[in-house]
Amino acid sequence: MHSDILHVRNGVVVIKGPVGMGKTLTALYLSLYHQARHGLHIYSTAELYAVAECSCGGRHSIVEDSYWCDKKGRSYSRHESEFVREVEYTHLSNFWDLQVLCDKLKEAEEPPSSITKGSFLMDDGHKFLDSRMSQSKVNRLVIGIIQDYSRSQLDFYITAHHLDMLDKRLRRHISYFVTPTFYEGEDLCVAEIQEVASGKATQLRFQPSLVYPFYKTEERIVQSRYL
Repeated sequence: MHSDILHVRNGVVVIKGPVGMGKTLTALYLSLYHQARHGLHIYSTAELYAVAECSCGGRHSIVEDSYWCDKKGRSYSRHESEFVREVEYTHLSNFWDLQVLCDKLKEAEEPPSSITKGSFLMDDGHKFLDSRMSQSKVNRLVIGIIQDYSRSQLDFYITAHHLDMLDKRLRRHISYFVTPTFYEGEDLCVAEIQEVASGKATQLRFQPSLVYPFYKTEERIVQSRYL
């Protein structure tokens, strides 16, 4: 399947499933794909990295202008790589604190918008858009951005364990449901996709190893009782 089908305008793509099934991998794959193909900026609640092509044949995350190669057991400067894939993105939850995300979202309400025309990757979306906290600041701000599409023009990729964990108002705007399955031994992720309006089902297949170096899998979201 050509993943342009998920390049929805004014759309919300919910990627759901249990832990370890490839939800974040799928969301990031789609965001990176649309950046490479359409030049869309990525707004992400997960921290992302530039990636270096190493002489060992692998790809490694660049942290503070250097990368570590396990095969060769040494560190390299980013300038020693023949090719570096940069990621044009804005990290929306610096210091793993939702207050930073709220501040950024508030900026997006004021013209000219600071968050517009791109892919909005919200990992563990149920923590930000909890159905039991519909009046929280994050909930109200995100729903407002989704409803005011004419200004934001954002594609939302939201991961969650279960659909009913997400705010009811958000669920009304969902364009696609995606259910991935991760086959670690085969370096394969298969995502089953259903379009809400038509019920049409299709499938996306990609290699997780192409995505791993771009993000930190152990990152944790710290929620605040004030949000």
